[in-house]
Amino acid sequence: MNAQVDRQKILLDDEQRRVEQYKVQLDELGSEIEQQRSLVDSSNQFELDAFNSKVNEYNTNRVQAQRRINKFNVDVDAYNELVQRLRIQEQQANNMVDTYNSKLEQYGTRQ
Repeated sequence: MNAQVDRQKILLDDEQRRVEQYKVQLDELGSEIEQQRSLVDSSNQFELDAFNSKVNEYNTNRVQAQRRINKFNVDVDAYNELVQRLRIQEQQANNMVDTYNSKLEQYGTRQ
């Protein structure tokens, strides 16, 4: 199960990097929109359409980013559950070893 946890951790790290890159790109687009907002000539339909297109792109990307973040959070929860199950199994194994050692000591056969 340790190998499975290790694989999941690698996948989560990759996913986190992708989400962070996506957020950076989204922030850059948002900053670009804010800078252009006051410069758009409202009497020029071409400029308005271009600006509105960029705003629509931003909104679409924001929704996609939120979906990616939500998926990442679900994956993190699944990973945490996997780690918890592994810890429980390790604790059970340790308890069995402790019980075994205790019996060996009780009968004087522990080295």
